[in-house]
Amino acid sequence: MNFAAHLASSAARVASLVVGASLLLTGCYNDAHEYRRLVESNATVAGSVADVDCGSHGLVIYSFVANGVEHRAKAPASLIRCDSARKGDPVTVFYDPAHPEVNTLLTPQQAYEQRRGWYMPDVAVVAGMPLFIVAFSLFAYARRQRPARAGEAQGNVK
Repeated sequence: MNFAAHLASSAARVASLVVGASLLLTGCYNDAHEYRRLVESNATVAGSVADVDCGSHGLVIYSFVANGVEHRAKAPASLIRCDSARKGDPVTVFYDPAHPEVNTLLTPQQAYEQRRGWYMPDVAVVAGMPLFIVAFSLFAYARRQRPARAGEAQGNVK
């Protein structure tokens, strides 16, 4: 296989991996971006515990009313005193008035920091993708050109 054909085949594989990774990272960023709006709006509403499960993956389900509509959401039970929480207990819900489905029991800043995690800007992914593809292809091509055994390099293979 010549270098151009190898480059094209490797580029297609690598491009699909890079595009998938960038979509995943963008999805993480967009999720965090929603919580950044919570920081900006700083809206709260009184809610109540609808259900508590203190099992190994503790979960609290809470409800609140925003814009005249009741909403239910889930959060880790670690955000409340799971051992003493009961159905109907009050909770403070931070939410985005324009999008009440974006809500949390954490402070908006904590929720944003938790959701944000590691983030690579989209422009870095787009700009870095061609460089990554070329570098990976050159590396793969160089590995294939290297003799498998020392004897092959000298033509001593039987």
